[in-house]
Order: sequence, then C-alpha cells, then structure tokens
Amino acid sequence: MRSRFLVLSQEKDKIGKVILLNNALQNEKLSDEEICWALWNISDNLACLRKSKLEYKNHKVFEQKILSMDKKYLHWLVSDGTQKLTLYIGGYEEFWNELYQHACQNSFKTADNIRIRFESHRAAVASPVNRKVEYNNNFSHLALDNLKNVLEEAKEDYNYPFYLITYLTQYINSMTISKEKCSSRIIEDAYESFINLLPLLNENKDELDDNDAYFIGSWQQLNGKRSKYRQAKVGIGNYIIALIDAGEYEQAIDCYEQFRTFKVITNEYFNDKILLAKEKRKRF
Repeated sequence: MRSRFLVLSQEKDKIGKVILLNNALQNEKLSDEEICWALWNISDNLACLRKSKLEYKNHKVFEQKILSMDKKYLHWLVSDGTQKLTLYIGGYEEFWNELYQHACQNSFKTADNIRIRFESHRAAVASPVNRKVEYNNNFSHLALDNLKNVLEEAKEDYNYPFYLITYLTQYINSMTISKEKCSSRIIEDAYESFINLLPLLNENKDELDDNDAYFIGSWQQLNGKRSKYRQAKVGIGNYIIALIDAGEYEQAIDCYEQFRTFKVITNEYFNDKILLAKEKRKRF
C-alpha cells in the first residue's frame, strides 16, 4: 500500500490516494499511528481538492480515533493549514476551532510533540490568502500567543531558526488581514531573522530531513526536524510573501534580490507573487 501511495503521490493523483487509503483502512490491519496517517492524508488530499464536506466527514472519523489515543496526539488533528482552510470555506470553521481549542487545553506539552504543536498554532493564525473567510481577531491572536509560547519553549530545538521567522511572518500576516499596522519592532526582528537565515542557503540542499525520511502526515514526519537548507528556503519564502501581502513591496523585492543570489528554485505561486510586487512597486 505504501509503495502504491508513493507512486500516486509522484503522479499527483489525489483522488487515487483517497481511494487507496480508504481501501487500506477497510481491508488492512494497521496500527493506531498508521490509521491516523491514512486519515490525515485522506483529509489532506480532499482539502487540496476543496472537497469540504467529504473532508469534514473524514475528519470526524479522524477525531474519534485520536480521542481514543494518548492526549499527546491531539494536535495531529489540526496540524495543517490547507485542511483548516477547506473546512473553513465549507462552513466548518466552528468544528475546526473546537478541535484546536480542545487540543490546546488537553494535549500534553512535551518534547515529543513540540513540533506538531507549533505547526497547529501556525495553522490556526489567520492568513491573508483567503478573503472568503471572515477574520476572527480574538482567535487569531490566541493562536499567535500560543505560537509565541512554543517559540520560547523551543529555543534549543533544531528547528528554532524556522520557528522564529515563522512566528514573525505569521504576526505580519495577522496584522495584514486585520488591517492593523505592524509594529516597527516586528518588522525589524523579522528582517534580522531573514538575514540570519540566508547563510543556511549555503548548506547542502540535498541533505535529507524528516520530511523526506518519513511519509507525509505521519507522526514522525510532522514532529521531525527540517534540514538547515529547508528551514531557510521555506521560512524565507513565506516571509517574502507575507511582505508582499502586507504591501511592503520595496522590502519584499530587496529581500528577494538577496534570496535569488543563492539560486533557489521557487514555485509558480512564489514567482507570481514576485511579479505582482514588482508591478505594484512601479505604481507607487
């Protein structure tokens, strides 16, 4: 089943993966973590397809499974922003929010789940990407506070450079969507974090990290470490996009020009954002 899952992933066959994993759940003997991995991926692929109702039905099954397990696993349910967004779009915002709040109130806070806790708080902060979803200022600031608390807890964690720029980026995102002015201190701290990450782009970009060593959506992968190169690439990319969404076109282009000297391969979405920033800059 797992070899077939990899083939379907390479083929970008999301429907095929949903069918494969549902069949595995019905016909194969799986451990609790394997069941959760399958359910997480079913929700994830349905989320990418924007199948809100089907994702909700699957996530309810996922919820029941997680509730029967150790409380350390609770953040697994709310560890992905795309899954959250599709549920929100489908009108299941309250459902996702309740899952998140239950996890925050009841999950154990240990080194064993610190990374997935960070990811769930990151997902919970509002993003300016989707304008169809009504912004909940109190909820977003609660998630930001939780994100900051984990940041303080994770100062010795291997992923800390990524955590720092991510927290600052999410703070900028939250201010953008709430139409509040971001403090100069946050802007300065974010830029300093960006500068500190740039040298990591000289690290071996082929170094495997836990995103490569384990299947996506597994407990090990979601709690794994990112290579230094990937921390820099992903963290900086998200930061530059946040600057563009905030209308900080000059700084975004300045950061991009420094970023591109490392010959980083970027995706179409990022490239379109850079083109937008350059066009906007010309108008002002």
